[in-house]
Parts: sequence; C-alpha cells; structure tokens
Amino acid sequence: MKNLFLVFLGLTTTLFSQWEYLNPYPSANTLRDIHFISESIGIAVGDKGLIIRTTDSGENWSIQNSCFDYNLLSFHFVDEFTGYAAGINEALLKTTDGGITWNYKNTNRDVVSVYFTSENCGYAVGGSSCIKTIDGGDTWVDVTHSFNSSLFSVHFIDDSVGFISGIGKIWKTVDGGLSWSPSALVNDLGIYSIFFVDSCTGYAGGGMGIIAKTTDMGENWIIKHPGSHASAIQSIYFLNQLTGYACAENGMIYKTTDGGESWEISVWNPSNFYANFLGVSFSTAETGLIVGDGGLIYKTTNGGSTWSDKTKGHIENFSSVYFTDSKVGYISGTPDGKIWKTTNAGNEWIKINSGIGGRLNSLIFTSSNTGFVLAERSRIFKTTDAGMSWTIKYSNSATFLNSVHFTEPNVGFAVGKGLILKTTDAGENWSIVNHGFPANEFKDVFCATTSEVYVVGFGDGYQGGILKSSDGGNSWLKLNLSNSSSFNSVFFVSRDTGFVAGWHGKIFKTTDAGQTWSGFQIDALPKINDIIFIDSNEGYVAFTSQHTGNSSLATTTDGGITWTEVNSIITAPLNSIHFPNKNIGFTVGKYGTIARIIIDSIALDVKKSQFVVPSTNLLHQNYPNPFNPTTKIKFTISDFGFTTLKIYDVLGNEVATLVNEQKAPGVYEVEFDGSKYSSGVYFYKLQFGSFTATKKLILVK
Repeated sequence: MKNLFLVFLGLTTTLFSQWEYLNPYPSANTLRDIHFISESIGIAVGDKGLIIRTTDSGENWSIQNSCFDYNLLSFHFVDEFTGYAAGINEALLKTTDGGITWNYKNTNRDVVSVYFTSENCGYAVGGSSCIKTIDGGDTWVDVTHSFNSSLFSVHFIDDSVGFISGIGKIWKTVDGGLSWSPSALVNDLGIYSIFFVDSCTGYAGGGMGIIAKTTDMGENWIIKHPGSHASAIQSIYFLNQLTGYACAENGMIYKTTDGGESWEISVWNPSNFYANFLGVSFSTAETGLIVGDGGLIYKTTNGGSTWSDKTKGHIENFSSVYFTDSKVGYISGTPDGKIWKTTNAGNEWIKINSGIGGRLNSLIFTSSNTGFVLAERSRIFKTTDAGMSWTIKYSNSATFLNSVHFTEPNVGFAVGKGLILKTTDAGENWSIVNHGFPANEFKDVFCATTSEVYVVGFGDGYQGGILKSSDGGNSWLKLNLSNSSSFNSVFFVSRDTGFVAGWHGKIFKTTDAGQTWSGFQIDALPKINDIIFIDSNEGYVAFTSQHTGNSSLATTTDGGITWTEVNSIITAPLNSIHFPNKNIGFTVGKYGTIARIIIDSIALDVKKSQFVVPSTNLLHQNYPNPFNPTTKIKFTISDFGFTTLKIYDVLGNEVATLVNEQKAPGVYEVEFDGSKYSSGVYFYKLQFGSFTATKKLILVK
C-alpha cells in the first residue's frame, strides 16, 4: 500500500498530461440540467460529461466520473436509484446506484432531452426526430412521425400520454409514441421546457420568456406570461398546483403562487454578470437549486425569496495570468479591480485590493517585485512590492488598452484601440508611438528583441495584417499575409521564430523574423484567444470549438505544424495561458476558471488542489469504485487539525492508514493501493476533530 498520489505528466505525451481545476469547485463547466432524486440527494449534468452529486441538498458537491467527454444536456430518474443522462455524440449514460457510477450506452444520434416512463421504456429527442427504447436504452428505434421542426423537450405523464415540444408547437401522444398530434399553436418560438403537475395541468416555457398553461391534458395551451424580453425560459418546475418556478437566460428566475396565472421575478442576475440559468429543481417547499453557465449553483432555503451561491471559489471573469516563477503568480480581470496572488503554485490565492477600480486586462512582471497591469479607461498601473500596492503611470479615457509586453526591465510597449505606447524608464512614463496606420483594434504586442516588436489585431483596412518595428518602435511596417484573418495573439520563441493566431482557427508561423509566413488552418478552432510556446516545438492555444461550442486547449509538439486538442475538463472560455517554465503551466478565463498542469513527473504525498479555504468538512466517494488495484479518495477539511484516514475490512479490522498527521484546511486526495489485499468490501473512515465520516469501497480482482 502506498500513501502517494503520483502525477506522471509530459507535454509530448498528452495522455499523461492532466489539467486540473483550481477554481471554481466543483467546476466552471456549464451545468444544463438538475433534479433532486430525494430530499437531500441531487444531481446536475453539464458540459464535457460533467456529473455532480450532492447528498446535503446542495451545500457540497462531488464530481462523479461519467467516462464521457462530450456535453450532457438532459437526464431523468425513474426512481431513487435508476436514471439516464444524454447529450451530444450519441451518448446515453445509465446509473443504477443513484448517480454514483454510470455506464455508457448509445442512442445513435445527439439528444437534447430524455424521459423514461419506467426502467426499460424511455424517449429521447434531438434534431427533428424522436426515438424510443423498451430495453433500458440498449437499443433505440425511430418514432414514425415527421415533426418537421427542431425538438427541444420530451415529457410523459404516464406510460401512454406524453408530449414533445419544438418551434411553436407541442405534440401529444396517447398511445406510447405510436402516433403524435400537434396541439394548438403556442407561439412561433422555441419551447424548451415542459412540466406537468398532474395528468391535466401542465406548463411550457420558451423563447422571449413565454410561459403557457394547459388544463385539458395538453389539448389547448394558453399563454400566461407573454414574454416581453429576450430571455428564453429554459426550465420549469412546480412544487404543487399553485407554486412553481421558471429559470431563464440572463440570470432571470420567475415564481408563481397562483398556478401559473401570474409570474413575478424572484431573482434577477444574482451573479452580477448575466449568466444564463438552465435548470431548476426543488426538494422541499423551501429548498431549491438552480444551475447554469460556468458551473453556477444557486440555492434557496426560503422558497425563492433569496438565493445563495454554492459554487466554491470565486466567480469572476479572469483576463490574464502571469507567474514570476513556479510558485508565485498573479491573475487580473475581476470587475472590481482586484488582483489575485499565489505563492504556492496556485493551491491558495489571496485577493489583493489594488485600489485601481474597474476591470483589469493584461498583466506582466519584469522582476519578482515589479509588475504592470492594464485597467479600464486606458490606465497603466505599476507595482514595485510584488503586487501589494499599485500606482497609476498612464491614463487616457478616450480609448482602452489590451496588452503589455517588455523587451527588458526598462523598455516596454502597450497596445489598444488605435494606440501604441512605449516606455523607456521602467514604466514610469509612457509616450504615444506614431505607427501611421488606421485606428484599428490592436489586440496583442510581443517584443522578440529589444528592437523587434510585433503588434496584431483587426479592424477596417487592417484585417490579417501584422505591424512590425525593427528599430524599437520608431518606425513600423505592415506585414501582409495572404488569405489571413484577424489575430488575437502573437508569441515569439526566438528572434526568428514566432506565431500569430486568431479567428477561424488560423495560425501563422515565421522562421525568418516575419519576412515570410506559413499558415495552418485548424477547422475545429474558430477563435483562438491566446498562443504560447514553451520552446520551439511545444506550444498551446486556448480556443473555442465550432463543433461543441466549448472552449478548450490544443497542443503541438512539432513547432505548430499539427495540433491536438487536450483532453481536459475545461469548457469555459479561456483568455490567457502562461508557463513560467516547461514544468508547470496555468490558464484562466471566464466564470473564474483557473486551471493548472504539471508537466514533469512529481510524486506527491497528498496533493492539495482546492482554491479557497472550505467552509465544511466532507469525505468524497472514492473513484473508481469498484476498483483494481488502485483508487483515489478525496476529502475536505475546514480548519487546521489532526487528521486520520484509515481503511477497514468488513469485520472492523484496520488494514491501512492513509493519513495520520496535522493538516491545513483544504481539499486533499490520496491513493489507496489494494494490490496486496483480497477482493471484497472495505470501508474508509475520515476523522478530523469531532468530525467523522465513513464510506464503502469495493475491491474486485
């Protein structure tokens, strides 16, 4: 038995390179559906195969491994144990243990909504078709009806009677899907959610915020909430005949207490950055959860009067990350002018009140103590005490700045909308550089040498161009690229070798200091936000995929000729990547996303990976389970104290000690090696102060 958590990582073998979330927890991936399967147990599913589970009504969550890498859009439980989840890439996942483990099945098409009337009989819709299974999802057949519409939701009230919604219509079956008839026209808008309180009374919500009601088993639908804005209703849930909730885009939560006759806004934009809410469910009359963009989880314990954020960590939109060494790093981008700092490679972060105010953009350090950050209204701030205090060095409210880079500690450039600035005195003063080109959107700047500087961006008369100065910014030349696109990022690994990247998945490379460029078209990457290289061969891009709509990372090991998407759990839009050296890298983006990769092989006793100090103690279910021969156990402690984690057999005999020492607050993960033990049921017990928790694990050889 080894009390070690081993990380075998190498960029050239992406199979072993693992990006891990540092913030937020459990994930920044969008959550698209949520249901309670008991008063305390709830499950939510989302992008990149994310399945999370709570056993305390949403206070804490654990990630369940779905063994699936595509978006899950819908799930349904037929009882407390048996449930199905479905999504894109023709996937159906089934659980028979209340959502702890999931098995993969196939639907032969993408699915946006799934509903089972029993363990064996279920329906799924996607595209313009509906499919049915009578063997628990093992096989599916097409429902023989031409809907001639995109379909969004399926709901049954018994074995025979069910409903499917599409654009402007709701279809009804009374014979288990053999035939379907359209109900009265609801509106010429998408209908995304259907919910029935009983066999007669149901509700449907959709585009422009409309909510319709039926009292005659779906024969006729009457619009009760006409929808006066562009926030589409995504999910409806009713507690009883009178009380119901609807969640919508742009952070809208509606509530009715008169059976849907009238609706009032319960909450509008609690996250302060207009995230879309996509799923709502209640376990009791007072306790409910809403999920949505960026992994947001909101909980109410007073029937929707107030909602509290249950995502652990910090939900800001980060713009830039920069590390001065492997351990000390900074993040900018929060709307309140705060800067985040870590001194232990991202395990913990402190929030520095910079006093700047407003949103922060690009961030860079020229030494361990001296750094610069760009802020709203084209302000440049400087620190000389490792980020603890900041002073303004430049301001121009007529425009804004996007990127800053230094050739050496005294000489640097900053660019923005039609503006190039230069400093020659370590950022104390900045002067406007006359570049002689139209006032375009300059997105990024990179100093390849003290004299050779590159600027990229987009705008009228500038699309696909690159500006280069060979004399330290005194004069500029536009480099033309044939069949090119707008660019967001530029990076040089040496004086001669550099890369530019941007829209339509295009990356251009030069090996002669910008005289000539070779282009690479990557179809899966419609928008590249950042590009960085560790050396002349190994590099990363942060991109948004046109196939999934998710953002992710791609890597190259042959100098940018070929790119492979990194199999990571990240889907939130990423804005910045930084590697302080070839052994460790970081990326940040929307919804507070902070992720890290450790490249070299490091053996860690216990790996601490939580972003913030937790407020509760928690023992997670081991994964995998059953296992052979190793499994991982994660636990959370909320304070400093002596901690033990031990393994017992079914007779109560202690067979292994995994942790037996003082621990700081955080989230930890250890590995249990059962190779020398016999197959069977075991138990693991966490004890921290007065807190104890025990869970079962199964070794199968």
